[in-house]
Amino acid sequence: MDDIGVWQRDFLLDLFDLWLCIHGRYNFTHLARYDERDESTFRHNFARSFDFFQLNLLLVKQHLSKDRVIAFDPCYITKSGK
Repeated sequence: MDDIGVWQRDFLLDLFDLWLCIHGRYNFTHLARYDERDESTFRHNFARSFDFFQLNLLLVKQHLSKDRVIAFDPCYITKSGK
């Protein structure tokens, strides 16, 4: 993922830390309360596109073995008859 800038990488790393630390709802106001960045900074960066699939793929390739299984859990889809 060479197209990630230093600022975007630092923002994402801080964001992942915030997600682990904050209890309750995740909104821009709540994120800004626990970080040194403004609410508008969070809004601006969330408006930008980011390829999370590529990030996950890169992390899997770097940290897991060659034997992999892909699983999909469609639990949010209602079953027929319910």
